[in-house]
Amino acid sequence: MTEGKILGLLTDGEFNSATISKILLECGWDEKSSITICAKLSYPDEKIFTTTLAEAAQAEPVNHCILIVK
Repeated sequence: MTEGKILGLLTDGEFNSATISKILLECGWDEKSSITICAKLSYPDEKIFTTTLAEAAQAEPVNHCILIVK
């Protein structure tokens, strides 16, 4: 990880928000790093929320979304 860089990822059913958060933590990312989860964009039930990597790793996984990690 490089300080000040932003990582953008697309998820699927296997590598979802929780799985990717766990992988990033194992690779040395700070558990307090910000992660924005963007799901169902442009649909009426669109969800965009920001949390930490540690919280996302323990939360219910979100499949088929966009992750932005800072």
